[in-house]
Amino acid sequence: MSGDLEGCCRYSTSKAGMEGLDKATIMNIILENSKGSKFYENELRREKALRQQTEQKLKVIKSLTPAMLKSGELEADHILKDLGQKRRFSRIIVHVDMDAFYAAVEIRDQPELRHHPVAVGSNSMLVRFRKDYLSYTVW
Repeated sequence: MSGDLEGCCRYSTSKAGMEGLDKATIMNIILENSKGSKFYENELRREKALRQQTEQKLKVIKSLTPAMLKSGELEADHILKDLGQKRRFSRIIVHVDMDAFYAAVEIRDQPELRHHPVAVGSNSMLVRFRKDYLSYTVW
């Protein structure tokens, strides 16, 4: 049944500390521990709906004629050109990821944490932990 929810397990084994871990094994562990939960059942429904939408869209795509495709390309080119002319560079948006900062401040204030796993967050969300301890994660 693990194939049913492959789309919901967007888990990356390329993160620091995850070297050498098998993505399929991790996904199976997550799925086995999720079975029967509301999350799992909801993901099954979402996956089924997505599959149906994909099948419907593929039918529409297969029914398009070369003339229809050419017309769509021309319309898309026109939209892209219009959007390109409307772009403005008068605003600057900066996103600062502060979780590493908070972890560093805690380690500065409590030096005994320097060689221990450190997590920053709340009871509802863990936002940062020392990456060198990822390989010791308990599944």
